[in-house]
Amino acid sequence: MALSNKFGSMVLSTGNKSEMAVGYCTLYGDMAGGLALLSDVPKTMVYALAESINRERELIPRPSIEKPPSAELRPNQKTRIPFLPTTSWTVF
Repeated sequence: MALSNKFGSMVLSTGNKSEMAVGYCTLYGDMAGGLALLSDVPKTMVYALAESINRERELIPRPSIEKPPSAELRPNQKTRIPFLPTTSWTVF
């Protein structure tokens, strides 16, 4: 946030609604920012949005979409919280 203030920019946080709902977020990680663009978007819809954005050409790297969820607080950590429902979303 110090750099944000210094350069007059805004830091965007990366937490989504599913992570916030179950407390699977960190204060200085995905909650750190002045604007949470995905805070009202469920995780399943985040994946659908990423696929939709990549429809014509890859703008979001495929490994970042296919990587299993992890808080990445230690090496090889995997999430054990089953907050990814089977709901599918269609993004137009």
